[in-house]
Amino acid sequence: AFVQVAEGVSEEVVVEIDPLRATPHLYAILHADEGEAGTFEFPGPDSPLQDGEESVSADFIVEIVVRLPSIVVADQLLSEEETIVIDGVVAGQDGWIALHMDEDGQPGQMVSYLPLLAGETQGLVLPFNWRNATPHLHAVLYLDAGQAGVYEDPEIDTPVLIDDQPVATRFLVTLPPDIFVLDQPVVDGEI
Repeated sequence: AFVQVAEGVSEEVVVEIDPLRATPHLYAILHADEGEAGTFEFPGPDSPLQDGEESVSADFIVEIVVRLPSIVVADQLLSEEETIVIDGVVAGQDGWIALHMDEDGQPGQMVSYLPLLAGETQGLVLPFNWRNATPHLHAVLYLDAGQAGVYEDPEIDTPVLIDDQPVATRFLVTLPPDIFVLDQPVVDGEI
């Protein structure tokens, strides 16, 4: 990460870093702006400034405290209330929590979703028509990347990724006993 500083003394310079890519030992190095003015070009013409034989730099230690986006959901027995309970979600920004059917161990068709605020949320209750359920379901975390507060298709409101993998969890649901019969004529004594 880098930030431009003016000539002279600069105090309390804030540099935003990606905490998922940072190491606990960091270096601040002062570079010259020798190439295109206002554009950081390193490697290239914007080489580190030297004080004799040494680069003008400082190294320091940081404590990286990051709550990674996550989903916690327990296996559950479904009731006729037609809901799924998500025990907890940690989201880095506003987004969506969605339920998907299982398709060969992977998230398949999306069947329910709710908006989600950045931070930690516990005890989310999602509406869910269990009569169409697969025994396993997937809870997936999505960004609200398009129009704020409006779920758009997964090409716009994309899944949250960590190391190129969606933040998701697979869980087992036990469906309630159910019989579904339509009114029909009796033919040859059978229904």
